[in-house]
Amino acid sequence: MAYVPDIIPPDERARYVKGNMGTRVGFGARPAILVVDMTRAFTEDRFPLGCAAAGAPCARAIRTLLDAVRPLELPVVYTRYDAFVADADDNVKAALSKTQFDASSNLMIKRTSGGYDLTFLGELNQHGYQVFLYRLRLKDGGDDMLGTMSLKNDKVAGIYFK
Repeated sequence: MAYVPDIIPPDERARYVKGNMGTRVGFGARPAILVVDMTRAFTEDRFPLGCAAAGAPCARAIRTLLDAVRPLELPVVYTRYDAFVADADDNVKAALSKTQFDASSNLMIKRTSGGYDLTFLGELNQHGYQVFLYRLRLKDGGDDMLGTMSLKNDKVAGIYFK
């Protein structure tokens, strides 16, 4: 397991180990960037959970990372609705409500909480869209899921897991 500070109680560290946290979960042939829960509420002092001293450098680091990977055409996935739709095409913005996004996210969180392996299966070109195919092998004993993410003009045009 990766380094975990001593301030985390042993029972919580045991939950991390049980949940396969801090270990590799597998890599496919093509990496993606996952931006998890990035919100201004964590980066500005005016919010109860905000800390500009830590949050502003974090936001700059994420921006630097995104600026570096965009020319490489790596997929970028966000776990926050507002950030996700900011990089989505107009059709996705119109069709996907925050309620739908949150329901899908919560389902995926529930299904993946026991651990998973994500494998990149390949890329298709369909009607001008780049379509990335993934296998999500869940360690909860349930069926594997097939995932697709579509991009057009560097904007998310759709994400689907079945």
